[in-house]
Amino acid sequence: MQENIIKLSPRLFAIASLIKQDADIADIGSDHGHLPVYLAQIGLAKHIIASDISAGSLRAAFKTAKKYDVFDKIIFKVTSGLDGIINTSIDTVVISGLGGETIIEILSNAYRNIDENITFILQPQTKIEDLCAWLSEFGFVLSDARLVEDNERIYLIMVVVLSKQEQIPKMTYYNLLSELSQKNDPLFPKYIKNLIKKAKTSTDGLKISGSAGYFEAKNKLERLIEISQS
Repeated sequence: MQENIIKLSPRLFAIASLIKQDADIADIGSDHGHLPVYLAQIGLAKHIIASDISAGSLRAAFKTAKKYDVFDKIIFKVTSGLDGIINTSIDTVVISGLGGETIIEILSNAYRNIDENITFILQPQTKIEDLCAWLSEFGFVLSDARLVEDNERIYLIMVVVLSKQEQIPKMTYYNLLSELSQKNDPLFPKYIKNLIKKAKTSTDGLKISGSAGYFEAKNKLERLIEISQS
């Protein structure tokens, strides 16, 4: 193992901790390439692809890999989402730091070629509820989930796989929150408190304005409170 190991943010380190030894991994939207460089340095992954839709962004990842002398251990690929990646030997896909709607688009475009042997490690920045609904509708099941705090913000990381079984448990947003509560994730009380605070602000605003969305927001708030007390 090299001595000059790149320092990962808590968020990326948490993602790295979910990757199995000797994985064939693709980091989608790799940005500056910190995660692929770290994996190459510690020898965790067998094969590593760092991809990005922009050649300029991928150039930044290559510079990072060159700085830490592991550029020959990483395949750099300019591509949109999972194009040209999903049909390779890849068994682990990381999509982090993107909005939930973008993750849905990436998975939707590649859906026909996704099989049960691929593990997806997802860290959405926004639209988590929408992402969970899409994953559930298209047959993905949750195998792990955890929270991590980074720069005073709590991020949700989920590990999902596609299931071809006819009957699978629904992976709703609320089931995911209940899973985090039941496994006693140390960050869960703070995380759910923030969600309740935002939901209450939204509900109160809708009530004052007389919006038709008030009752839906009220039900969401009540569900969050129920989960926080379970």
